[in-house]
Amino acid sequence: MTNSDDLVKVMEIMARAVGAHAICKYKYDRLRIEFPKLPDNDEQTKALYVFADLIEKAAD
Repeated sequence: MTNSDDLVKVMEIMARAVGAHAICKYKYDRLRIEFPKLPDNDEQTKALYVFADLIEKAAD
């Protein structure tokens, strides 16, 4: 099983790949992912949010 640190690194890499920026942090023992900078492409933005949701759930 992949650990949370690996999931965080993957999310940050995926965000950078589409010109976005991801902030991954733990709040109340739960991983939260925020995007202060998003890509201009709506499909890429949606994909990032779906991917972030999956990572947050997997990290629980």
